[in-house]
Formats: sequence, structure tokens, C-alpha cells
Amino acid sequence: MNGISINAKPFTKEFMDELRVIDDYRIKGYFSIIESVNREIDNVSKIITEKAIANEDARLLMTIPGISFYSALLIASEIGEPSLCIQTPSISP
Repeated sequence: MNGISINAKPFTKEFMDELRVIDDYRIKGYFSIIESVNREIDNVSKIITEKAIANEDARLLMTIPGISFYSALLIASEIGEPSLCIQTPSISP
């Protein structure tokens, strides 16, 4: 882009720092979008964490190694509330 050379590897902190000093409205616009999306991700992550902590099934699932807030809520939502299942009478001869 206009003979600009960046010496850092892409997607590293150093690369981003070098991009920030370039006076280009397009780059500044993209950084603004990235920062906005990152804020939304942080907000949603906090909500997910709070909901997982408040959910008894999710808390129990989180005791399993490798199960995080996200996984625990997903599994708990897929399983649902067993007591809500419709009980059908057994068909017997």
C-alpha cells in the first residue's frame, strides 16, 4: 500500500502497533470496527460466565476437566430439563 513496509509478522502485536501509526482512514476505520467487536465479545463473555455460574447443571458440568462456561451452558441447554419430558404410559400386552 503506497510503498509502506511493515517488518513484523502478520497478526502479531508488533504488526498491529506498526499499522496503528500509519495515517490512513481505512486502517483507522478497521481498527474502530475491531475494537467495537472486541467490546461486544467481552460483554457477551461476561454474560455467559454469569449465566453459567447461576446454572446448577452448568456448574456441575464445569467440574469436568476441559468443560468451560461456554461448553457447560451448551450441554445444559441441549439436555434441557428432564422433568419437562412428557411421560407416556407403557404399552404392555
